[in-house]
Amino acid sequence: MPASIPQSIYQLKVTLNGSGPPIWRRFLVPNSISLHQLHTIMQIAMGWTNSHLPQYIIEAEYYGGPEEEVEGYCDILEIFRTLEHPEHNDLVKEFGDDLDPEFFVIEDVNLGLRQYAAGHGRNSRL
Repeated sequence: MPASIPQSIYQLKVTLNGSGPPIWRRFLVPNSISLHQLHTIMQIAMGWTNSHLPQYIIEAEYYGGPEEEVEGYCDILEIFRTLEHPEHNDLVKEFGDDLDPEFFVIEDVNLGLRQYAAGHGRNSRL
C-alpha cells in the first residue's frame, strides 16, 4: 500500500462585506478541495441556504458573479429594521419577526460540516 501524500491545509476567512456587526467565519480546508466543495462548505459555515452566491477570484480568474437582482444581506437588515419600508412585511413573512444578525450557534455549523464530510467519505476530511 503506497504511503499517503501529505496534504497542505488552507485556513480561509470569509467576511460579509459591509456587515455590522462584522460577520465572518474562519475554517480549514485541504488543498485538494474543489470549488464546488468549497462553495458547499462556505454555505454551511455561513448558515446560508444556497441563496447567497459569492464570487470567487482564483489567479485573476472570476467564478460566479454578483447578482444584479438579489438584495444584499445588509440591505435586508436595513429593510427589516425600517417598519415603514414597503418590503418590511414581506421580509417578516420570509424570515419571521426575530431576524438577529448576531445569532450564531457554532455547534449547528460544526454538525452541518461533520454531516457533509461524512457524506463525502474519508478522502474529503474537513
